[in-house]
Amino acid sequence: MSVAYKDRTHEELKQELASAQAAYEALKAQNLKLNMARGKPGKEQLDLVSDLLTILHSPEQCMCDGMDVRNYGELSGLPSAKRLFADILGCKPEECFIGGSASLTLMYDAVSKAVTHGMLHSEKPWCKLDSVKWLCPAPGYDRHFKLTESFGFEQFSGFEGLFDAFVREIDVRPSREAVFAVPRAFAVPQQYDFFHGMICFYLYFTSLRHSPWENA
Repeated sequence: MSVAYKDRTHEELKQELASAQAAYEALKAQNLKLNMARGKPGKEQLDLVSDLLTILHSPEQCMCDGMDVRNYGELSGLPSAKRLFADILGCKPEECFIGGSASLTLMYDAVSKAVTHGMLHSEKPWCKLDSVKWLCPAPGYDRHFKLTESFGFEQFSGFEGLFDAFVREIDVRPSREAVFAVPRAFAVPQQYDFFHGMICFYLYFTSLRHSPWENA
């Protein structure tokens, strides 16, 4: 088993750094052209849905619940889409909000509103709080964490051991807490998703009940 960095000597750390740098240079030498964007579909996946571009042939087919979907419509989403996802999520259609496909945009809007106006049950706007803490349990959510960093939130890494530290902080120094959660189907190898143990469920149903819970 590898020895933790904090338990290594200065000389061992220097050797580890040299080894990591050598491995990094070897990767660079391969001159790979990789797109590491999370969740970006490949051409083959996009081709699977190409028929959607030609499935509608008349203006009448663009009508849904009395609305012409080619135009601006219901801001909270098509009623038919709400009914669909309400059945999937086990809730009422009126409890669904149908947004665009860019979840990061929706998250930014939600967090920005929380900062300037507060959430539904916030006692005050988040900008009026002494501190705001954000649990970051998913490596690879770099753009999401950049979002919370831009608002000056105190961020907690989601690696093992820091979950407990986060909970202790909640107990001794109350503030507004929130979390980005990853469904198991899209989790990274470390499996830091909301099925990992019960910690995120605990946080959600206690301190996080009035905070945004983003399940990308």
